Amino acid sequence: MDAEPGIPDQRQHDILSRLRERSAVHAGLYTIALRELESPAVEGLESARISVVCHCARELMLGALDVLVDTPEPRQKHSSGSLARNLPSVISREGGPDLRANQDLIPIPRAVAAAFADLIDASTREHGRNQRNAAALVTGSADGSHPSIREWGTAYGFFVQWAHVDQHHRKDLPDDTTLARHLRIVEDVIEVRMNLFFENLSTVEDLLALANSTDGPPE
Repeated sequence: MDAEPGIPDQRQHDILSRLRERSAVHAGLYTIALRELESPAVEGLESARISVVCHCARELMLGALDVLVDTPEPRQKHSSGSLARNLPSVISREGGPDLRANQDLIPIPRAVAAAFADLIDASTREHGRNQRNAAALVTGSADGSHPSIREWGTAYGFFVQWAHVDQHHRKDLPDDTTLARHLRIVEDVIEVRMNLFFENLSTVEDLLALANSTDGPPE
């Protein structure tokens, strides 16, 4: 098969081909990230280029969970984000207690305390869910202590940080070598998990073919 235009690396081309069989959307994200990395940065557009690459990589990492894990742990009904956005209205309804009062003990209404407790509980559950889902994706188990899971988390944090252009002024922009190194972590996981999926699929198809070609149970 000829190499994908703008994607000369055969390994990346193979990963892309496998991704297309599972999800055209995520294959598209991967394609855009690779093509941006392959193209030289245009003067004045360096920040935007890095943001595009990192946004695509981040979305690919998020989507890999649904594409490559059979039964990911579902999201909570009320996320920590939605609960945090609701806090100002709860506090306002309760008279706007001064949470920065200069005293050791600050009395707050029960509804405000409950809202903060719900937010903390949701955030704690989300962290555990994210860790378990990452473990299921990266290693195929619930063990969150494997070094590969930490690498995956580091790569995700990197892409989240640089996807937002408002963070770019704080430090020097990452070079292409750094971008490619973090993307390689994502590629390694996808490659292993996709190969495992298609090996299992091939085994199932072979068993079905054998069953269909047999009139009855073997004697």
